[in-house]
Amino acid sequence: MLDWIAALGMALALINHFRQRRRAALTAKQGVLYANLLVFSCCFALQNFGPSLGAFSLPSSARGGASMKIGKSETAHFNLAADLGLPTADPGAYSAGFGAEGVFQSNYAVRAGYKLSRSGSLHGGPSAGLGYRSGRMEINYALSYLGDLGAANQIEWTMNFGGS
Repeated sequence: MLDWIAALGMALALINHFRQRRRAALTAKQGVLYANLLVFSCCFALQNFGPSLGAFSLPSSARGGASMKIGKSETAHFNLAADLGLPTADPGAYSAGFGAEGVFQSNYAVRAGYKLSRSGSLHGGPSAGLGYRSGRMEINYALSYLGDLGAANQIEWTMNFGGS
């Protein structure tokens, strides 16, 4: 049985300035994941590194995170997670988050977390959510606090085409 996995990923994007079509920038996102599939995983990512788009720089950042699974049952377990983000444009800015997830009967999830942030007017806050998984389909709902912007409702529907 495979217990550990390491993965490396990269994404490239071309950003084009809409008003002046002569300006374009190529940006890259690189990430590394190292995980014990049974208990622990951690990752690190560099996002939006590339040249500026005219007078505008890309919102590049470095991010890292870790998660730990508590409980050996696949049908009911508890996950703890934390992450840290450091944008390169503002040396004093950061975002840090931590949260917990309870998974029940393999299909249902209840989530809660808190995000700390020091960047502009978004100061983080609490979040909560629910999830449901059936076969290759997953539906998630989250209620997040976005500082001065107030609360945000998020709904996500995901289909996995690669496997069950």
